[in-house]
Amino acid sequence: MALAADNAYASFNRTTGAAGSLDDVIMETRIETAALGVTFEDAVAATQELFANFRQFTLMSEEAQQQMVEFTATMDRLGVSSGSTATFINLATSSLGMTADQAQHTARELMATGAALGMLPGEMIEGFNAALPTLGKFGDDAVGGF
Repeated sequence: MALAADNAYASFNRTTGAAGSLDDVIMETRIETAALGVTFEDAVAATQELFANFRQFTLMSEEAQQQMVEFTATMDRLGVSSGSTATFINLATSSLGMTADQAQHTARELMATGAALGMLPGEMIEGFNAALPTLGKFGDDAVGGF
């Protein structure tokens, strides 16, 4: 396991240029979400997607980063890919002016709405991500308009 973790850290840091700055976030996420079945690889993947697709991620405190990685990795375990979640969080915060907490709450609501409509967990988030260019004109009502 230690060798696999070292290789994963090295690959992540090489890919992102993070130079070890997110290693603690990854490890703490793995520990805190183990009961949910999140693996070390899931934590690395969630961190990498947030690093690449959520522009404000690197500006957050370490505690906020860890909470965001935990949320993203958990969403992945529930059927919403880390990439879709990171893209949604970025769009919600940058285009709709939501805070990161509001974006997470909205993602949960969209997933629940999709489930109530018989959709797969990721379908609603991915549909929203695709529709946002059109929905953006509704501003604060974009989620309701969707």
